Amino acid sequence: MSLAALILSERFTLSCHGGQTDRTALRPHPLAKNRSIASNPCGELGYSVMACVRAFRNGLIVLAAGLALIWSQMSCPVAAGMPITEIVDYGQVQAVGLEPRVLNEAFSARDRYLGDIEDRRYLTIIDFGKPSSEDRLYLLDLVAGTVEAMLVAHGEGSDPDKDGYADRFSPVPNSRMSSLGGYLTADTYYGAHGLSLRLQGLEDTNVTAWDRLIVIHGADYVGRHLAEQGWSWGCPAVEYAKSGPLIEKIKQGTFLYIAGPAPKYDDNAARLATRD
Repeated sequence: MSLAALILSERFTLSCHGGQTDRTALRPHPLAKNRSIASNPCGELGYSVMACVRAFRNGLIVLAAGLALIWSQMSCPVAAGMPITEIVDYGQVQAVGLEPRVLNEAFSARDRYLGDIEDRRYLTIIDFGKPSSEDRLYLLDLVAGTVEAMLVAHGEGSDPDKDGYADRFSPVPNSRMSSLGGYLTADTYYGAHGLSLRLQGLEDTNVTAWDRLIVIHGADYVGRHLAEQGWSWGCPAVEYAKSGPLIEKIKQGTFLYIAGPAPKYDDNAARLATRD
């Protein structure tokens, strides 16, 4: 039975004006044939109370149905073919330190692969232009409009001088370097680092990610309690406490974008461009 049918099946309408109940709207009481009961003020009060209780109960049913609908929309994946109003809270974006350049790069890259993305609710962005001591993995919930930031490691091959900055990037096997560009998340498995999330590289810069076993996983060399953040063999590793919830949200077909440092500004080139 539908919710509307359930409510209408009660067959009464209750209207209150200034605290007075309209008795004509109430269902006849089974004992109404007994005039002494039908005309009894106490009986009339009983009918009114029962009607109010039923009205209150029906209101709760409507409220519960509305909340259930909202919850289902908030908790379900957003498939590629489904319409979505993307919510980006730029106040939160600025507060967590996500650079506008990197955000724009990520959206531009994602839009090139919209047909391949199974779940568009989450967008994960990593900014390897920042040092490993700072939050630089950003999880955007485009339905709820929230942004979460966390630490993430880069490959030791990308940081030869071990200063905490990733300077080099490559998809070459055994390079132990991080790879830039867009990825699709895939399935999960349990490996040496516990729960891990496979990544499928979408571009020439990361096309070997699957074969290199570049995955998101937890690591004990990442954490705010450490004086120095560690390095992976190319995987974007996060704190163990963050890895489980992160992986559960973004697994199975969400988009991940890894950005590198901003291009260096060439003063001489800029001056020549101005003269032209």
